[in-house]
Amino acid sequence: MAVILITGARTGIGFHTAIACHAAGHTVYAGVRQKSHKLIPPELDKTCRLLELNICKASDIASALQTIRDEEGHLDVLINNAGINRLGAFEDMPEEDYRQVMETNFFGPWHMARAVLPMMRAQEYGQIIMISSLSALIGLPGDSAYAASKAALELASESLSSEVAPFGINVNILQPGAFATELMTKTEQYTQVNSDSPYAPLIEALRQNISPTKTPPTSERNDPNIVAEYITHLIETNDTSLRHLVGDQAIKVGHHIKSLNENDRPKLIRDVTDANWWFVGKAPSMTHK
Repeated sequence: MAVILITGARTGIGFHTAIACHAAGHTVYAGVRQKSHKLIPPELDKTCRLLELNICKASDIASALQTIRDEEGHLDVLINNAGINRLGAFEDMPEEDYRQVMETNFFGPWHMARAVLPMMRAQEYGQIIMISSLSALIGLPGDSAYAASKAALELASESLSSEVAPFGINVNILQPGAFATELMTKTEQYTQVNSDSPYAPLIEALRQNISPTKTPPTSERNDPNIVAEYITHLIETNDTSLRHLVGDQAIKVGHHIKSLNENDRPKLIRDVTDANWWFVGKAPSMTHK
């Protein structure tokens, strides 16, 4: 059985993966930004070893890994799951928000991976699983910060996979589709539309499209347990392939994106964002419902 560290384990894919890995008999260390019992789901508190872990804080990372060294003596798997999103136009988004997305989605996993590599190299085995997104494959309007962070994470991880292979360390990149997690809700909550902006109609429409009131109820297609089960299988089979599209939507859309030429990509972007009205030049004076 493996010793596993998961970041961003309080909700969503991280939470379901922690529960699934524990149920499979693995020792799971669940990284959460705050260990307040008002925030931690009881299932996680009762089954996993909780670590206060803000992946943007070097002291938290060092403390978490020292705890694992002291209690287990080794770490088999790092799952870099923690992430955030901020919706906004490229021209409008405050630099602070852009940097926060990059800091959490790229530099956070970068710091985590660098921190565990000495331990994994010394033990001559290990697995690092990076949770990416279909957003790494195509830049949707309003999504530039998130897409940039995930694309950077993927290419850095691809470079990493070649560098650490001789040490028995495997790197996997997961590209999930849209799953019913708190990330979508928080993205809507943190989106502030500047009514004076020329992009306001577009960003407001995109914000409404990700609203929980427009999100279909959890089903087999968007249940985060699908990703959790996939990750558990990935760990137990020691799959060495780099990229993994996870879920029916990801497989269908991901393969479609990869098959497109440069002339076809704009049409897909219009279709998936339901924003064709923006591309035909009816902004910013139109009223879009």
